Amino acid sequence: VKIEPEELERLTEENARLRATLEGLQGELGNIEELKQRHKRVLDEKERVENIIHHMAEGMVVVDSEGKILLINPAAEKLLNLSKEEALGKPLRENIKDEHLLTFTKDLKSDKEGAFSQEIELVSPDESTKRVLRTSSAVVENQDGKTVGMVTVLNDITRQKEIEKLKSDFVANVSHELRTPLVVIQQSLSILNGEINDKLNEDQKKFLGNAQNNLNRLRNLINGLLDMASIEAGKLKLKLGLFDINEVTKNIVEFLD
Repeated sequence: VKIEPEELERLTEENARLRATLEGLQGELGNIEELKQRHKRVLDEKERVENIIHHMAEGMVVVDSEGKILLINPAAEKLLNLSKEEALGKPLRENIKDEHLLTFTKDLKSDKEGAFSQEIELVSPDESTKRVLRTSSAVVENQDGKTVGMVTVLNDITRQKEIEKLKSDFVANVSHELRTPLVVIQQSLSILNGEINDKLNEDQKKFLGNAQNNLNRLRNLINGLLDMASIEAGKLKLKLGLFDINEVTKNIVEFLD
């Protein structure tokens, strides 16, 4: 086929242009495949995180800067008596009817790491169904440092609070019950010490003195248990004063001897 030089040059340029276009399309296709792989990895990671949140024993609630619920897991639904379908996209305050539950969205105290924690009580007409939750919240910020939301984790500590109360009551009751026999023993020792002190030899006097000292030590231990209960209740008031360290050391040495 006879082709004019001008036509041959035009066809050569067109062929080069088509080749360059093809190479560009092939590069774009490679980029698309890479994007697909990245997209799949992101979806897999998202699914993994969602599964972890879904199966968490603790409740989790995520709200945006306006207080609207973005995420709530099944544990939080159960604790707060909420439905995910009804709660998502709506302000938290509209979903929680009890004003006592609103305390975990305000008046929170921050710790050194910037997290917020507080204990809240779920009031119920039935005393047996009343629960106590410990909330731990953290503010979510974007790259510019602007607050965009908050994540709150809820733990049901009702059973723990019941055990703590039982322990405190037990310590207080046992301590008070132990005081009665201690008073009887102390009075008996005082009577013996007063009536037969002159008839005792040095070793017997020493044994009687040891009994009295250990009785006082036992009474101090019981008072310590009561003080511990007062400390946990925040009712203990310290009374500072001076004392003789030599006397304390002497008493300890005699007791250990």
